[in-house]
Amino acid sequence: MEFDNNTPASDEQRRLAEAKKITIQPVHTDIQPDDLPDTEIATRHVLEPAIPNVSTDVEQNTTPIAPSAGVLKRETTPPRRRITLTLVGICLIGIAITGMLLTR
Repeated sequence: MEFDNNTPASDEQRRLAEAKKITIQPVHTDIQPDDLPDTEIATRHVLEPAIPNVSTDVEQNTTPIAPSAGVLKRETTPPRRRITLTLVGICLIGIAITGMLLTR
């Protein structure tokens, strides 16, 4: 590849790299160049509302279906109970491992 070597670029290479090589032509004939500068176009895009792309690009004004009460309210164990059960489980596993090691 041309970027593999670490040699510095010559002035001619820099000039060729900065030169415009390809002019892209629009595919459709109804495309016109913008008359406004890029900064003003960017400002208009920020300040104006979005333009829908297709006729089906509309906002849905219906209310969403509410999930069932069972989905909204889960049964959860209190944090203190979870910690207690976890510590009891760890102690039981530790006792079982100790008992296996001592019976050998």
